[in-house]
Parts: sequence; structure tokens; C-alpha cells
Amino acid sequence: MKKILITGANGYLGKFCVNFLKGLDFEIHAISTKEKADSELIWHKLNLHDHEQTNALISQLKPEYLIHLAWYTKPGLFWSSSENFIWKKSSDNLIHSFYSNRGLKAVSIGSCAEYESSENLCNEKETSLKPNTIYGICKNELHNKIRRYSENYKKSYAWIRIFNLYGLDEPKEKLIPSTILSLNNNEFALCSHGNQIRDFLHVRDAANAIIKILNSSYSGPINVGSGEAVSVKTVVNIVAEILKKKNLVKFGHYSSRIDEPNFIVADTYLLENIIGWQKNYSLEAGLKESIDYWSNKDHRNTLNN
Repeated sequence: MKKILITGANGYLGKFCVNFLKGLDFEIHAISTKEKADSELIWHKLNLHDHEQTNALISQLKPEYLIHLAWYTKPGLFWSSSENFIWKKSSDNLIHSFYSNRGLKAVSIGSCAEYESSENLCNEKETSLKPNTIYGICKNELHNKIRRYSENYKKSYAWIRIFNLYGLDEPKEKLIPSTILSLNNNEFALCSHGNQIRDFLHVRDAANAIIKILNSSYSGPINVGSGEAVSVKTVVNIVAEILKKKNLVKFGHYSSRIDEPNFIVADTYLLENIIGWQKNYSLEAGLKESIDYWSNKDHRNTLNN
């Protein structure tokens, strides 16, 4: 049985990755800062920012595979937070320790924010990498370090550039749950102009892609997105139409970020043709699922909590 270590296993994306891993031939080890018990996972209480403790665990476990998901992702704050520098340093230490202890393949999460803003699909080989946020810069710099480790140790790696994820249990401050919660409470859904073109992918489809990439022979950066260009306004209007509350949507209330790109959509050729991945959720089906989830009586009044 192959041994794998996953960070961020209890996070938004991590929980779905773990679910896919459970059906495969892996002994799954997971890291948390809190004590946890799980009959299907082996949990290790660990702070990744404690480099000595991290190195000791890697040296003890010697996992053959690594999925590194953990990072600072507080909605609205992560773009410019100094936490990005801390996470870059701790992630660098983790990956280096993994390879120096005979690790075979590290799968780490990058971001579409690494790409230069353009009006074309983001292609792994052709699109320039010119991030304009601290978050994007730190992710891009970490990728460069991991690529060099992979070359030096002659091991495989995958750098997953994630696009706009949505789905069950995402942070309630994000676009889709905040819109649903506001409309369900008969409050105005206050938005920016909504003309930004984005690539929305269901979190379960993203997790499935990550595990397929892990189990493939592919090495290098790869986009994980839907490949479909959709405006923010379209997403909000679909939600409002399903809930029959379009009169409560207010576009243009907020200003968009100065550094926010107008268009950022994945070229998914590698993901679909080399990895053999296909998405299972259409945007409308995924949004209906989110509406059902956030309309549940246990969730609908949580926006201001």
C-alpha cells in the first residue's frame, strides 16, 4: 500500500480530495493543528510553521506521495496578507524535506493568480507568469522552488493552478454562498459590476482532477478549471432566477479591486487530453446544489454570524 501525506485535509478542498483517496490503494496520513480521530486516516498533530517538527515527521513517515493544500485563504484578505510569505517559507521546507526523504511525487496547489492578465485562455506553456498580488507572487515563487527540487532529485511533481472553485461548504463570505444567503433572507445581494469573466469549477470536480493527476505520470504545472468563460453577473443572475429574487440583486454597489483581471479562464487541454479528466457538474447543476445546501435551515441564517 502506498503511503501519502496530505496537508489541509480538513479544509474546503481537502475534504473532497480525501474522499477520493479513500477508495484507492493509499495509507493516508493527514496533518492538523488539532487532535483528530478517524478510522480511515492517520492524523498527526502538527504546525507546519514549526519546521523542525515538520522535518521530524517527514523523516519518520517517509511518505512516497504528498498533496500539499494548506495555505492562508481568508476571503478578501489573502490577496495581500503577509501570511503568504510565512506559508511560502513553510511550504518550501515541507517540499524539500519530502524529496530529501525519498518522496516520489509532490502535488501542490498553485493559483490562476500567477498568470498575466490577458484576453486569452491561460495556457501552461504559453501564457506569461506575471502575478500582481502578494498571493500570486508567493505561489509562483514556490512553484519555481518545487520545480528545481524535482529536477535536482529527479522526481516527479505537479503544480496545480486552481481557478474559481465553488460548491458545498465553501466559506460563506464568497460570491455564491453570500448571494444565496442574502436573497434567502430577503436582503439585497450587493455586487460589483459583475462583468469579470471567470472560470467556475465545482470543488468535487477539482478534487477528482487532483487525484487523477496524482495517479498519472504527468509532471509539471497544470490548470484545473472548467475551461468555460462565464461572467460573475451571469452566475449571480442564475442564482437569483432560481430563487426568483432578481429584484434584490444590486450590481455596481462595490468597486472591483484595482489589480483584478477582467478575464481569467483555463486552457484545459492538458487536463482533459493528457490526464483524461472530465467534469461532472454543469454550472447550473452545481449552483442548484449550492442553493439547496445554503437554503437548508441550518445554514440560511449564518451570513452575519
